Amino acid sequence: MVDGKADTTPTVVLDDEGKALQLAAEKAKYRQAIAAANQAASASLLDFPTVQDAPTGTVTLGEKAGAFGPWIAHRTLEAAATAVRDAVVAHLAGTPGRLLVVDDRALLAGAATAELVLHRLAGLTARLNPLPALLDGTPAGPTGAASGGVGAAIPAEGAEGGGEGMEDVSEETKAAAPTAGGTLDAALNLLSLVRTDYTLTAATVSTSPSELATLIAAALAGAAAGLSIEVDGFTAVAGSPSLAAADDLARARDAARAALARLEIRLSPVEAEVTTLRARLRHLEDSLETWALTKDATPGGGELLRARIEQLSTNASEQAAVADPARSVADHAAALLTEAETVLAALLQPAGDADPPLLTAVRWERLTTGPRRVDHVLYVGTDQLAADTVTRRSVLGTSGRLTFLGAATVSWLLLDPCTGAVRAGGTQAPGKRLRFDLESGNSDVADLADAGVLDNDPLARAEKVATAAVLLVAAFLGILAVVAALRLVLG
Repeated sequence: MVDGKADTTPTVVLDDEGKALQLAAEKAKYRQAIAAANQAASASLLDFPTVQDAPTGTVTLGEKAGAFGPWIAHRTLEAAATAVRDAVVAHLAGTPGRLLVVDDRALLAGAATAELVLHRLAGLTARLNPLPALLDGTPAGPTGAASGGVGAAIPAEGAEGGGEGMEDVSEETKAAAPTAGGTLDAALNLLSLVRTDYTLTAATVSTSPSELATLIAAALAGAAAGLSIEVDGFTAVAGSPSLAAADDLARARDAARAALARLEIRLSPVEAEVTTLRARLRHLEDSLETWALTKDATPGGGELLRARIEQLSTNASEQAAVADPARSVADHAAALLTEAETVLAALLQPAGDADPPLLTAVRWERLTTGPRRVDHVLYVGTDQLAADTVTRRSVLGTSGRLTFLGAATVSWLLLDPCTGAVRAGGTQAPGKRLRFDLESGNSDVADLADAGVLDNDPLARAEKVATAAVLLVAAFLGILAVVAALRLVLG
């Protein structure tokens, strides 16, 4: 029955030969199924499983990481400073005197600056010194003349109220995880594990010119017998002609400013009185013009107005004859005081990256004048300072091993300021290496020239054993791949 209906398909009766053929076909299907199952089992056995978020043996440095790089670079700069110290001490052995360490070779420009500063200060002081006597001796109003009844008495010279003037005051490295594939791919992936990657990254190193000068001065202070060590800008100043001239100018400025204030106090009421007289004079002149139009009403008023106008005009002229010259003197003094203020401010104002002119002049004078004059000038400069970070990546070995390299090149010149002759000079270019193990926390520092004395990598032997094991597994997987390929071909 098929679907509730009678099966009308005729029944085929097989003879012995047909039965044999049917049995052979069934056996062939069975053998093919067994071969496919064996192939799938071999592939699943030999394929690498995919592991999510597995460690890749990578050392990752952040954007601002790697502090050991700048640290070893500054240690290298310190070594360079020590080498310069030894060279200077050897050259000045037994030579006494004062040695000034500078980080700027522009000494010659200081000579011209010192001369200009000194002459400018002295010239302004000479112009300011007569001002107090001139201002105090300048009359601010007529003596012995009536003021016309306008205003009070003028304060006498030197009276209270003058006073003093007021002062102005890593890059991240990514490793791809093994992917699922055939047996041969698995063997190749295993072989890739024995490689070691190295990444060299430059570290940013910042320094200032004063750092090397500080290191060398500190090193010389305890090693140079008979030498008094000073650092440019870090010293006390005594007996500077430029500073003395600046002080004289400041005193002359203050005295002139006080005298100007006294003159302004005496001159102010006189100028106010002149202004009042001229205002009344204009009013009377207007009244005279009005009278001329109506003189019939007041026949004698014109003579009275003319007499009063003449009197006020005489008084105003007498007052102005003295007040106007006094105002000219006061304006001249104010302009000279403004010039003095401008000059003092300019001498103390840095011009770009250069020092203020007054400081440049003082530095030069310390080289050539005074009882504490400098006998030797040592210029030091940092020509190059750099650091590199070396990261080592190995899945089987010491991936946490970091190396930091530092190098510096410094130059120096020794000058005799009396003759201007260079007595000695040279360069120093040391280098250092720091090796740091993230796993153990151990580190070592050595000069680059002595790098060979460092101990061998403690995990190098373990890495060799692991590498040999990986090679054996890779060879075994390669053999299995060949056998699986032959079975597929031969069926």
